[in-house]
Amino acid sequence: MFGKRKKRREAIRNKLREKSEYKMKSENVAIPEIHTKDFDEIEEHIDEIEQEKEEKHSILYDNVAIPEVHIHKKKK
Repeated sequence: MFGKRKKRREAIRNKLREKSEYKMKSENVAIPEIHTKDFDEIEEHIDEIEQEKEEKHSILYDNVAIPEVHIHKKKK
């Protein structure tokens, strides 16, 4: 009973330890970035959008309720 479990467990461990082999046609592939518009303009626009999102979702800690936590000593 326990021998079967041990063998099964060892088989699973050995499978996990084996190094997976991936067949790739070329490992060193570089894909160039193609910019159709002026990149600086696009980047500025994206930054503006992100700032607007941050302003909408910002938290003011004056309005946040912080719960009180009381830790009591154990009674002997």
